[in-house]
Formats: sequence, structure tokens, C-alpha cells
Amino acid sequence: MAAVSPNHINYTENSTSDLNQSLALEPDVLMPGRLYDVTVGLVTYVQPVICLFGIVGNSVSFVVFLSEKMRRVSTNIYLAALSASNSVFLVALGVAWTDSVGMTFMHRHGICQAIVYLTYCSAFLSVWLVVCITIENFIINFFLHKASTHCAVRKALGLVVFLIVTALLLYDFAIWTTTVVVDPGTGRSYCIVIEGYKSVLEIYTCIDVAITLILPSVIILSLVIPTCVKNICCRRTTGVPSTSIILSRKERALLRVTRLLCVIIVSFVVLSGPSSLNKLRHLFVGNSKSNSQPSGTDVLVQYFCQVFYYLSFSVNFVYFLVWGKNFRQRFCHMFGSVYKFLCRCRRNPSTHR
Repeated sequence: MAAVSPNHINYTENSTSDLNQSLALEPDVLMPGRLYDVTVGLVTYVQPVICLFGIVGNSVSFVVFLSEKMRRVSTNIYLAALSASNSVFLVALGVAWTDSVGMTFMHRHGICQAIVYLTYCSAFLSVWLVVCITIENFIINFFLHKASTHCAVRKALGLVVFLIVTALLLYDFAIWTTTVVVDPGTGRSYCIVIEGYKSVLEIYTCIDVAITLILPSVIILSLVIPTCVKNICCRRTTGVPSTSIILSRKERALLRVTRLLCVIIVSFVVLSGPSSLNKLRHLFVGNSKSNSQPSGTDVLVQYFCQVFYYLSFSVNFVYFLVWGKNFRQRFCHMFGSVYKFLCRCRRNPSTHR
């Protein structure tokens, strides 16, 4: 594994290689040898599994949601965009992971800046797409008859494009504040923040925390709590949602996805919560100890928080299959045909040459 100076370590979750770099220090610097071995083992084996499963699952989800029948519902546009954004994040995370197994692929000019930039952009997009899904789910639950107007496919596409352009412009600083330097002693390259821009990056980090953590958390929690309470209370009293009245076809289509949306939103809050709290702790409490070296406990806690955070980008495919009836049917229709075709090819290879 590539070594790195403690001065290069920070606690922003968007810097996906930070933990891998910190684990590259000697075992007795940060933590006891056994704890170090366990943590390195988790980084080496758990992280790539999360990345691989998430990339495959999100890619399949993206294809299914953009199929002809599925893309007629605005919510599916957001879910398709979320799947794409999560895939980009996990690809960047996978490239950063290669550093933990001794590969220096990330520490090259161009790749270094691209990975940091894509990580920032995809993390921003994912959280704000979850916000969009939360708002749409709130409208469906409390203002169903207005949902046909407000929850339109054209509006969803416009909002997704707006978020993408905003992310690309907002995080361009990741390109010009990051560089690759060579350690003259070892000859190894490192992807780090340019020394003269560290104070600038601190300002951008505070802005990033405000727009990707504090503000989205306030919006999501203020909308998802009453939505979940309403659904739980309605199902306990009647066994079915309270909106079982005469509805239009589009309103019924929107209503069918509410349970899936609630699961996705709650899962995002639960899985990203520990990482968010840890990030805030180091941002506000850790500033007074900015020059001190992180303890073994700090590194271990940070990693487990990151594992849950990374899972929030990876597990939606499971939710789609379990709670998304339309998704499950479309998935079986699309990929079941491929499976049957491959089986026929295997049985009769001469007929497909």
C-alpha cells in the first residue's frame, strides 16, 4: 500500500481515498496491530464487494427505469438518475480503493482530478435526487390530486438536468485545487490538495456540508416523518392507504410507488446518518486538533461510518426488487428474455453461429 503523510489525511467523506491512505501508515502509528489488520481486511474485501454489487445493480436499475413503460412516471426518472449517479460514485470509489492494494492508478495527473471531481458531483446529485424523491412522495401522500400536475415527467427531466449542470459548475474547484506530487524520498506519487489552496478548500468544504448535509437533512426529515406516520397510522386503522377512493390512472400509478419511495428515503437517512454525524463532529470539534494525528479509534469509527455511507449508494437495487412490483415485473420481462436466449444458445450453439 502507498504510504502518505498524516498531514494529507482529512475527514471529508467525499475524499474517498482518505481512509485508504490513512491505513497505509505503519500499524503502531494509528492503532494496535490486531485492530489494524482487521480494519485493513475490511477495507480490502468489503469495499470492493460494495462497489461491484452497487455498480451492477444500479446499472440494471437504470436500464429498467428508462424502459418504455417505466419512464412514463416522473418518479422513475428520478430513480433512474439516482441509479446513474450512484454508479458514478461507486466507480470513483472503486478506483480509489485500488490505492489500498498497492496500485497507484489514482495518483496520476488527470485521473486524480477526475476522480475527486466525479466523487463530489455524484455525491451532490445523489443526495439532492433523494430530496426530489422525498418531495414527490410527500406530494403524492398529502396532495394526491395535485400530483398529476406537479409530478410530471417533463418537470422531472428538467430538474434532473438542472441538478447535473449545478453539480458540474459548483464543484469545478476540485479540478484546480488538486494535483499529483512526487515524494523525492520514495519516488511515489500522491493525489493531494495543492498547499496554497487548503484554506480555500476549507471554505468550499463548509459550503459543501451546508448544501449536501445540513439543508438536505432538514428537508428530508421534515417531510419523511409525517409521510411515514401517515402511512403507518392508515395501515393500522384500515389495513390499506386512506386514499383508496376514485383515482385516475396516473394517480394510481403514483400511489403504487409510495411504499418503495419511503423505504429508499428511510434507508438513505439511516445508512448515511452515522457518516454525517461523524463528518460534523470532525468538522466542528476536530478543527481545534487539526494538526494532531488521528487515533486508531477515530480511523476505525470513520471507516465503519463510511461503510454504511457507501451502502446507501449500493443497496437500492434490492429495494427495487422487493418493494417495486412494476420494477420487478419489468426486470423479469427484460432480463428473463435474455436469460432464456442464453440458455437456448447454450443448448443449441450451432443454430446461433
